[in-house]
Parts: sequence; structure tokens; C-alpha cells
Amino acid sequence: MNTQTLNQTQLNETQTAGFDLTTLKITALQYLKEVSEKEDYEKMGEIVKYAREFGAKDYEILISTMSAFDPEYIKGEYRR
Repeated sequence: MNTQTLNQTQLNETQTAGFDLTTLKITALQYLKEVSEKEDYEKMGEIVKYAREFGAKDYEILISTMSAFDPEYIKGEYRR
């Protein structure tokens, strides 16, 4: 078992208390969307940190924050 796999296993067991990382990631992204809608920028950094720890990709984080400000982006109608 390589070091990265070992570290991911430790994260799964110690920090998530047995919860599925996907569930935690989706929950963090949902909180991020809610905080974005309320424009509570002080909390966004910490939520982004947790979302990344739980496996969220940059584009998932971007979509979570963009949807609060530009509904056309989520509908797939966002074009430049």
C-alpha cells in the first residue's frame, strides 16, 4: 500500500467517523451554495477547505458558488 492510499485510508477512518466521503462532499457543496446565496463570505473559505478535503474538485466548487449568482450558468445556457 503506497503512502497516498494509506493517508486516504487514515482520512476516511479518523476524520470522517465512518461516513462516506461522497456524502460529506455533497453536504459541504450544499452548504457552500447556501453561504454563497447569503453572501456570507467569512464562512466560504472554511467550507471550501472541507469540501476539498472530502474530494470536491475545483469545478464542483465553482459551480456551487456560481449557481447562487448566475442561474443561467447551471442551466447550461452560460456562453461567452
